[in-house]
Amino acid sequence: MSIHEVSPWLGHRPIKVTVDRYGHLTQDGRERCRQVVAATCEGYLPEELSVGLAV
Repeated sequence: MSIHEVSPWLGHRPIKVTVDRYGHLTQDGRERCRQVVAATCEGYLPEELSVGLAV
């Protein structure tokens, strides 16, 4: 769930409040994104583009 979805649930306006308070909890987001891209593109990307995306 993205921080953009959580922010309204918490009643935070603007989203900066949510990011300032809970941004540290999303630090693994880049790794999850890398895994999703790697799994989705497996077999479609040339090897030189898929370096570093291995699941």
